[in-house]
Amino acid sequence: MTLEEFFQYLIFGIQDGSIFALIGLGFTIIYSVTNIINFAQGEFVMLGGMLSYMLTKSIDIPTPPTIVISLLVAAAIGIYIYHMRSKRISLFLAGMLIAVVLGSIPLTLYIFEKLYSFEFNVPAASILSILLVGMIGGIFYILAIRSARRPSPVTLIIITIGAALFIRGIAGEMWGIRPQYTPVYWDRDSLELMGSFIHTQTIWIFSAAFLVTILLQIFFTYTMLGKSLKACAVNPAGAGLMGINPKTMALIAFVLAAVIGAVIGAIITPKTGMDYNRGFVLGLYGFVAASLGGFRSHLGAVLGGLLLGIVMSIVTGISWGPFTSGYKDVWAMALLIIILLLRSQRLAEEERLS
Repeated sequence: MTLEEFFQYLIFGIQDGSIFALIGLGFTIIYSVTNIINFAQGEFVMLGGMLSYMLTKSIDIPTPPTIVISLLVAAAIGIYIYHMRSKRISLFLAGMLIAVVLGSIPLTLYIFEKLYSFEFNVPAASILSILLVGMIGGIFYILAIRSARRPSPVTLIIITIGAALFIRGIAGEMWGIRPQYTPVYWDRDSLELMGSFIHTQTIWIFSAAFLVTILLQIFFTYTMLGKSLKACAVNPAGAGLMGINPKTMALIAFVLAAVIGAVIGAIITPKTGMDYNRGFVLGLYGFVAASLGGFRSHLGAVLGGLLLGIVMSIVTGISWGPFTSGYKDVWAMALLIIILLLRSQRLAEEERLS
């Protein structure tokens, strides 16, 4: 491997590592607040890419998935009203609340009809897709997690896996099985640097990973909401006694993780494309990144993602024996097993304390 080839593979590794880092951040944000490992995090990434594609292209979405989505929205609104209701409620107000829930069904159908019949430019589509996925993250928490009655950690993990399968099936029906691409953010496809080429979209991936990491550190360190989230992560019961609602903090954590997933999903779609099934693989890599850095450490997840991406890329570049592109997933999973074996005692201690 020449120096130019090494530098090129290093660029690829940092690019993939930045993707894995942001996905790993989604895992750590939810786990540090709720002690839940959200295996649907990869589907948030997929939705960010596919929704940005939907908004930039006028496509024909089948009616059944939109009906299912509208019913889910209505159910989420109904559950939220149920949890936020007062103990005494008048008959008139109860009728108004029922009307709001039922009225959300045709409203959601109308919004979907307008979205897939109107083409947005790339920046607007990316921003809107991120906001939509943030809403989906909140709905996912209200429907799947908050509605569960005294669930065990294993039950919650199974719920997130089932939700991921459900989202994947809906996405397959809506957008098909072929990879979809959105236009690149810059007119130029690539830039030359030290004899190697950097795709312009890769620069956006680097920038997103750097900015999101910095902004999260500022958010959790200097803002009251961020400190409230950290308080729930350390001691939910104590945070509740201080006037912090752990359920509200959990909802914010799911929305924030969904937004971060949608950010990277929208950014990578112009370069790598996105299909309904890619969220599973990306979520798996993000899980490995979070495992490497520790599920309670945001900076650790970023470093773990970068390490994973660089190792996988260098292994691909060696091209000898088991060190080839065909085995890069094997090495990633082997790395995960080694880390879990080495940190099993610490993970058990964290689970006991939580």
